Parts: sequence; C-alpha cells; structure tokens
Amino acid sequence: MTTENICPFCGAPLENLTENKCPSCGSSLPASSSATLISPRSSFNSSAEVMDEVKKLEREGNAGAAAQVLGSEFGLDQAAAQQTAEQVQIELQHDGRESYSSGPEAQTFDTKPEVIDAPIYSTVQKPSNTRNWIIGGSIGAAVFLCCCCCLPLLSIILSIKNK
Repeated sequence: MTTENICPFCGAPLENLTENKCPSCGSSLPASSSATLISPRSSFNSSAEVMDEVKKLEREGNAGAAAQVLGSEFGLDQAAAQQTAEQVQIELQHDGRESYSSGPEAQTFDTKPEVIDAPIYSTVQKPSNTRNWIIGGSIGAAVFLCCCCCLPLLSIILSIKNK
C-alpha cells in the first residue's frame, strides 16, 4: 500500500494492511499508485531544509505530501501536520516574495518597494556647548586670578603698609 514500511505520521510499522489507513493512528496513507516522491528523511540536515521541501510541495499544489513530510520529520500527528501545511500554504499566498499558483487566476505580488516623495529636511544638529565653555572658562579664570594673583598682591601691600 505505501512506499515505506512505517507510518509517516506516527512511525508505527505497517504490515499486512487491508485498507489504506494506519492501524495505530488511523491516518490515511498514500496509495502506491499516487505516492509522491518525497525527499528521504536522511537528506534533510536541518529543519529549514524540511520547511523548504514543504514549501516546494505546497507550491506544486501537493498539500497531502507536504503534511506527510511535516508529520514524519517533526513527529506531528495527522491533524497537526495538515494544519501546519495549511498555515504554510496561507503564508505562501500572502508572502510578497513568492507567488502561489492555484490556477489561471494566480496572483503575483510586486516585490519592488514603494518610493514615497517626502520633503528633505536638514539633519538635526545638537545645540552648541560653546556658550557653556565660555562661561565656565571665565569663572575659572576669575577664581584663578583671585587666588593666585590678587590675594598674594593684597597680602604684600598690607604687609608693606603695616611696617
């Protein structure tokens, strides 16, 4: 019935099947005549590669195979795998970088950014600190003159006057 000996959804061994369903989880199994070639599990090196395969299958319109890959690679049950495959399909439909083809009326998305004409403003400049430096320097110079020049000179004058 299937191309593999294990269920792609639950991993249970598939032996002596009489119908196209897994005896453990009840998932519908692909028939050998309509089985889709899916990249083998060992060929995926990361989850990103798995998602690339799922997106490729969704773009080809094969949601069942995409759900099968999700189920076997991520250990999802059939319902979760199908829901995830549907979400990937929705994402592909609404993503501006990829177009989803579902027939002759397929939508394509323009990927060029929209240019908005806006007035050019000059760059905002920080206020200058020159005024603060002038005030601080003046105060510093006044204190220096008072402490180093005026006080010694005043003390010399007073000492000469007292003699």
